[in-house]
Amino acid sequence: MASHFGVSETTSEYPYQGMESLIYILESKMEPRKDDMAGTSTSFVIFSGVDEQTFKQYFSKALTRLPHHSLQCYLHTDKLLLLQMITAAHETAHTWLHSQTFTMFEEMGVTQQIRLLSRASVQSGNRTKEPDQSYVPKVLPAGRADHWPSVVIETGYSESKTHLVNSAQWWVEASDGDVKSAITISIEKRSRTITLTHWQPISRPTRAKPDRVVAEPWETVISQKDNLSPINISNGTLSVPFASFLLRAATPDSAERDFGWTSAQLEHLASEVWERYPKI
Repeated sequence: MASHFGVSETTSEYPYQGMESLIYILESKMEPRKDDMAGTSTSFVIFSGVDEQTFKQYFSKALTRLPHHSLQCYLHTDKLLLLQMITAAHETAHTWLHSQTFTMFEEMGVTQQIRLLSRASVQSGNRTKEPDQSYVPKVLPAGRADHWPSVVIETGYSESKTHLVNSAQWWVEASDGDVKSAITISIEKRSRTITLTHWQPISRPTRAKPDRVVAEPWETVISQKDNLSPINISNGTLSVPFASFLLRAATPDSAERDFGWTSAQLEHLASEVWERYPKI
């Protein structure tokens, strides 16, 4: 079942036997994970046999508060549910990026033009997914449906890197490029490395699908040998086009511009994340 989601084969799998049992399992997994300073255990858990009615009742609209876990993905046909543990480092990473993004919205004067969707889930075909952050403009271009966000952010640990890649590709490719930017944040605790990857749609037409798009990545890597060493940033900083968020060109001679995070800001992100793991 782990292969369905691109997560580690060591990911725990349980048959769904009601919400009381599910919550007990999630709570029982918390303590070992809290003590996992080296980052060797998985942050995911899979439940099988979750039917459509159960999913809609308890998971599809965040009606149920799960103990320290959030919905990652649900496969409707397979009746498989993937949940991810919410940790301080995980929340720090994506909320920091969101906070910096919102500050730029304010500086450009476009806060009233953007809708903050947060963890709003999206279904396409057999799959329902929930990002960590998502955005879409309030006014959409003609002919553009409101089903997909324009930008999403997803965060995970290094053991879930394949899952992050699959997630980013799904957002961009399943939406046929309606998702203009997917930003993934992969945290490697053992090597003190944070990889930010910006995925954008590029045209890769085929005879069968002339409008086919694929997700193309650009990586920025933040690393630190230990907590006393300097923070290094390789392969440039992170930049996202203005049009990815607002779905229109920036207005000339205005404060509107592409969204960019400086080296100093990315160093600050790393410091915030590594504060959660001071002994590494």
